[in-house]
Amino acid sequence: MVVEANGWNPRAKAFHLTTSLRGDAADIFETLPEEQRHDFQAYRVFLDCPVETRQDLAFQHFIDSVRDPETQKALRLADVKDIGSALVYAHKIEIAQQAACKDRHSIRAVSAIDSDSDFIKQIEDLRRKIRSLEDCKDGRNTKIQCWTCGAAEHVHRNCPTSRDGGNDLPHIRETNMRPFRVVEVSES
Repeated sequence: MVVEANGWNPRAKAFHLTTSLRGDAADIFETLPEEQRHDFQAYRVFLDCPVETRQDLAFQHFIDSVRDPETQKALRLADVKDIGSALVYAHKIEIAQQAACKDRHSIRAVSAIDSDSDFIKQIEDLRRKIRSLEDCKDGRNTKIQCWTCGAAEHVHRNCPTSRDGGNDLPHIRETNMRPFRVVEVSES
C-alpha cells in the first residue's frame, strides 16, 4: 500500500527496503561490498526460494565469512545444521583459543643464574651507605676540622693556635705579609 501510495519504482522500493533494515539484517547488509549493495535485483532473487534453501545459503555464507581459517575448518567439520548452533560452536572455539593463549603467556622460562655474588655486593654497598648515614647528624657531616691548623674536633673560632681570639675573621699570618711597594707614576 505504501509503495502504491508513494508511487515508488522498483529502485525506490529497494532503497527504502535497505534503509529500513534493523538489527542483524542491517549488520549483514553493511558487510556487503559496495557493488552488491546497489544490485537491487539480487534482493529479489531469493524471494521464491524455500525457507530451508535460504537458511542453508545463510549458513554457508556465515561459515565463509569467518576470518580464522582454523575456526572455519572446525565449523565445516562439526555437525552443526543452522546458524545459531554454528555461532555457539564458533564462540566455544574462540574461548578455547583465548584460554590457550593466556596459558602460553603465563609460562616463563626459568634460568639458574649465580647471582649470590651480586646479591652480596649489593648488601655490602647498602651497609656502607647506612654507616655513612649514621655518621651524619641531621644531614650534616659530623667530622669537623679546623681551617687554621687542620686538627680535628674543633673549628677555627675555637682553635688554640689562633691569635685573634676566635673571631670569625680570616687569620693572617705574619709570614704571608709583604710590604707594599710604591711605584712612581710619571706623567707623560
